[in-house]
Amino acid sequence: MSWEDRQWADGRSSAPRFNDIWSWALGIGSIAGIRIRLHLIFIIYIVLEIIRSLIQSGFGVGTGITLGLLACLFLVVLAHEFGHCAGSRLTGGDADDILMWPLGGLATCMPADHWSSRFWTVLAGPLVNVALCLVTIPVLGLMTGQWWGVALPNPFSGQGLVQMVSLSWAHVGLYLINLVSLMLLVFNLIPAYPLDGGRLLELFLERRMPMLRAKRLAMRTGVVAAIALGLFGVVFIDIGGWTVIIIAVFCGLTSWQTLKQLEMADETMLNLGYEQQVDRRAERKQQQVVAQQQKAHRREKDRDQRIDAILDKIAKEGLHSLNAREQRLLKQDTKRRRLSE
Repeated sequence: MSWEDRQWADGRSSAPRFNDIWSWALGIGSIAGIRIRLHLIFIIYIVLEIIRSLIQSGFGVGTGITLGLLACLFLVVLAHEFGHCAGSRLTGGDADDILMWPLGGLATCMPADHWSSRFWTVLAGPLVNVALCLVTIPVLGLMTGQWWGVALPNPFSGQGLVQMVSLSWAHVGLYLINLVSLMLLVFNLIPAYPLDGGRLLELFLERRMPMLRAKRLAMRTGVVAAIALGLFGVVFIDIGGWTVIIIAVFCGLTSWQTLKQLEMADETMLNLGYEQQVDRRAERKQQQVVAQQQKAHRREKDRDQRIDAILDKIAKEGLHSLNAREQRLLKQDTKRRRLSE
């Protein structure tokens, strides 16, 4: 899965910080300028799986299969995350970090600011798995003559793996790469955030509705998908369902938290809009008061000019020269001045 929105606070620094769980990782190198890190929990998970296999089967076939499965899981997930990085870079964006942890991988991608770059950044990861399956499925089918159960493995049965062990370790490795790649492809297309399926759903919805509405709908779908995935894990809990349940809980909480953040943002925008509306009303009222004051000032100035003209006429022609309207204006002004005193 790609983690496009994540920004590392300390740039390239890999020093772990207690208050940042994502920094609890060990750098193991870089490829094409992309740093690769192993999360501490992922390292602990690998050690525990190896110990478990040793307890169950000693230094036998079981331990060899466990080591092979862990190696294939690491390589396929890493290839998947490099697909995200390549998709981002080829469409004008950037990518600089891959974090491997127990629930898969997180690629820090910064796609360009347009829809197609975000789309190809997300889709490029699953396309890597498609490419791997297009190679491994026909090779396994042609090598063994068994398409269903081997070339197209049944994840609920170990019969295909048993048949590969009876042939050679090369067959086992190819089978495990095929199995992991196919399962990762199907799993990542589940429409639950932050899996690739959830991000693709959000991007498709963005083409048909406003971005915030699309994101809210995608998060609600992600919660429902996470619940369904969790129930699936409960049904098949005897054959690794716990891992599915943990991933379902992670996806459900992520979708739910994102949905709540969107609702809080909506509420904040509504409150901000109300405050802005109140401010606009106060501003309009102030403008009306100023306009009324200016209008009164113009009326007063006009009246003063007319009174001055009347007084000039009296001085030149006498009081008898005033008409009825001028006499009325002179009386009103005289009365106003007496009241103001």
